[in-house]
Amino acid sequence: PTLTISSPRPNRNTGPLSMIRIGAADAASGVDPASLSVTASVAINGRAGGAELADLGTWNSDGVFSLPLATPVQVLPSSRLTVRIRDRAGNVTTQVARFSVQP
Repeated sequence: PTLTISSPRPNRNTGPLSMIRIGAADAASGVDPASLSVTASVAINGRAGGAELADLGTWNSDGVFSLPLATPVQVLPSSRLTVRIRDRAGNVTTQVARFSVQP
């Protein structure tokens, strides 16, 4: 499967950051949306860094996962977002985005 982390963008983001947005696709067998794993190295929506976040967001019909942030992030030092998904054939893809948020 393919994964694209469109928000936050890698490296420096100009705040505020109000959404985590991920695209996933697989032309052969299709992605398994239930297999999505999203973790961040920082606290998100009241969950500690490293905690699973996938259950906080929703999928739309175009294969885009959106997770709105309860409080938009204005400033954040270098952090990491890790996303994993499996396709229906059992293949796994992982993407890691290193990012920061600055005014």
